[in-house]
Amino acid sequence: ACYAPRMERASAAAIAPAPPPLWPWRDLGAAGAASVVAFAAIAAGLWLAVGGGEGATGAAVAATLAFELCLAAIAFAFAARRGAGLAGLGFARPRRWRPLAAAWAGAYLILIAWAAAVRALEALGVPAGGLSVATRSRSRRATGCR
Repeated sequence: ACYAPRMERASAAAIAPAPPPLWPWRDLGAAGAASVVAFAAIAAGLWLAVGGGEGATGAAVAATLAFELCLAAIAFAFAARRGAGLAGLGFARPRRWRPLAAAWAGAYLILIAWAAAVRALEALGVPAGGLSVATRSRSRRATGCR
């Protein structure tokens, strides 16, 4: 008597059938299309508002946040349509908040340190190259590129 086939049959019977997928292909396609439309609308609005000129950095940050909010709204709308709550989307109260706070603070500290380093290089007269958005937009205007 072979042990492996009996074990496979026993383990196959013990495994419960898989639940239906939370995101069927139709919903994935619709959410993907909505995401593309949201991105195109925000990018067009950004271009019309700023046109690649001065102040593009702040507008790009605002556009990025708006796109993230659109993605969240799309995900919540489709989850509500399927009857899934926040727990179904993976939101759960952590046992400890310290790792989240450290990651959040660390991300902002990295952004601040990067901006300070670029500003320090520019103040010293060292060409920052492609490190700064302002430097890139100035060089594009000088060459006539948009």
